[in-house]
Amino acid sequence: EPLADLLSLVVTSVLLGAVFVAVGYLASCSVRQTGTAAALAVGIWLITVVLYDMALLGGLLVSQDGIFARTIFPWLLLLNPADAFRVYNMAAVDGSLLQTGLGTGASGLPLEGSGVLLSPILWCFAALRLAALAFRRITP
Repeated sequence: EPLADLLSLVVTSVLLGAVFVAVGYLASCSVRQTGTAAALAVGIWLITVVLYDMALLGGLLVSQDGIFARTIFPWLLLLNPADAFRVYNMAAVDGSLLQTGLGTGASGLPLEGSGVLLSPILWCFAALRLAALAFRRITP
């Protein structure tokens, strides 16, 4: 079983990497200069990995009645491919969701198991499709 867990981690890591490469392609095809594309890619990473989670935590703190935590938060958590990756891999490790305090929230997720990976898969295909459309507009 440890080998299967490692293989699962490797596959989901490659999937998350593919998402960010696809988003990087889209950023690169959308601007004229390479420096701008690099800055845009770093900005996208910063927003999706750091600032998005900070906003979610802020929403949890502000929501006193818990409606945000029960209804909106699970969907927003799965919308972000980095968070979906984290939730999927933490659920795969026995007890890690309980140790981090997400155990009670994991059962309230709209998708469970491999369904959580639907978000990064859709992000990857959507970003690649948009990058292909943007690439067609580029003239040498």
